[in-house]
This record gives sequence, structure tokens and C-alpha cells, in this order.
Amino acid sequence: MKYFSRKVSAGAASDKLSADLRTILDSINDGVFTVDDQFKITSFNRSAAEIIGITPEEALGQYCWKVFNADICEGSCALKETMSTGLPWSTSMSTSIPPPGRRSPSA
Repeated sequence: MKYFSRKVSAGAASDKLSADLRTILDSINDGVFTVDDQFKITSFNRSAAEIIGITPEEALGQYCWKVFNADICEGSCALKETMSTGLPWSTSMSTSIPPPGRRSPSA
């Protein structure tokens, strides 16, 4: 029984940490997202949602290249480079093209 109560407590702590991280990510004015090793979106803050024009719920679990449809996705993916080298990637301009039926971020 002790093991179970510790396990529940650890789960509760993990849920609290997740809620805290969500609050922090959503308080950032820049678009922030994370991906797993298959490039599927695992977190997507409110600013990213506003910039791209979809809800975080729509983005979660999707491949980042499908959501962003950016000009760098095919040739020089910043995430792929960073994940393979472990080195930071310098910011450069890229253009994201909203999918048909989605509003433009500047609209």
C-alpha cells in the first residue's frame, strides 16, 4: 500500500509540474513549441497558436512540418539540425504558409 501512495504522489507531482510548465509556456510572448524524436508536437503555447492560426489542441500530436509549413522544413530544418548536433541554431527568417482555410497570422 505504501508503494501505491508514493506512486500516486509522484503522479500528482508530475501533474503539478506539467501545469506549472504550461503556465510558464503560455506566459511567454514568443511562439514556443516542443517536439518528440519523430518531430510530433508535444507542447504548443498560446503565442505559437496565435502566430500560426490554430489552437494548441489542433497542433498537439501533429508533425511540426505539417503545422508550420515553413520554407525551411524541407531543406534546412532547424530542429533536425539541433537535435542531431546538440548545438544551438541561429535564428533566421522563415516563412510559414497557412494551410487552405486557415487565417493568415497577420489577418
